[in-house]
Amino acid sequence: MSKKILLLAVVFVMAAGMVFAAAGSQSQSGSTVKFWHIQTGDNRRIPIENAAQRFERANPGVKIEIETYTNDAYKTKLKTVTGSDFPHVFHSWAGGWLKDFIDAGYVADITQEVQPIAPIIGPANLNFANYDGKIYGILYAGTSTLVYYNKDLFTKYNLQFPATLADMENAARVFQSNGISPFVVANMSRWPGAQ
Repeated sequence: MSKKILLLAVVFVMAAGMVFAAAGSQSQSGSTVKFWHIQTGDNRRIPIENAAQRFERANPGVKIEIETYTNDAYKTKLKTVTGSDFPHVFHSWAGGWLKDFIDAGYVADITQEVQPIAPIIGPANLNFANYDGKIYGILYAGTSTLVYYNKDLFTKYNLQFPATLADMENAARVFQSNGISPFVVANMSRWPGAQ
């Protein structure tokens, strides 16, 4: 397998067709790209499969071998696989989880390869898997986190709903100084707090 194929290590494949297309000029006939992910729902799994098929049609001789896992089984498998068994393209989470794979040498710097699609992706998505100024992956799908607030507490302490981070930090200080936890998160499974 060529090093050029291996550069496809990806965090969250933003749009699988884009990632595969970006690699198209680097693929070699007769290559197999192992792609692992956790997108078991049809709304995300099917577009990935369709993108892989489009890529294969555009790059005869290159096969995309997709393996889909449930979340916990995937985490276990990804932590235990090594060497040539490690996938070429894979779903990951940013932060320490991905950094461990980068440090182990399993993830390639794809900074140059994503430049043609950087304007489409946007800086926030490119910075998601950026370590020491190098891009190691691009976002496939993101989530939004909602913040609910207690209007009565904001009124009681003469606070406006925060419009900036500084406003939110100020509100948190006011609440803390009055013995109120400013933020709570349902974090029994431990992953929501890592988002």
